[in-house]
Amino acid sequence: MRLANLDGRATIVTDDGVIDIAHASGGALPSDLDHAIANLDRIRVWFDTTRPKADASLTAPICSPNSNASGHRLSAHTRSSPSD
Repeated sequence: MRLANLDGRATIVTDDGVIDIAHASGGALPSDLDHAIANLDRIRVWFDTTRPKADASLTAPICSPNSNASGHRLSAHTRSSPSD
């Protein structure tokens, strides 16, 4: 179980997407990340027993598969670095 902060709300990141903890639990669990961390054992039991579905799915941070400019810049940087 991976806990995350999404727009100020405590969420769980799964392979299928993101689950807003307070929303998926019907308000039984906190939306605030600090309170979620304090209630991690309760959240873990809830998550393991209910297996809620993701509210939203995550997509690739880079939309274009041809965006390799950072790799090009990195290789240029490594060529200019002194060898150890």
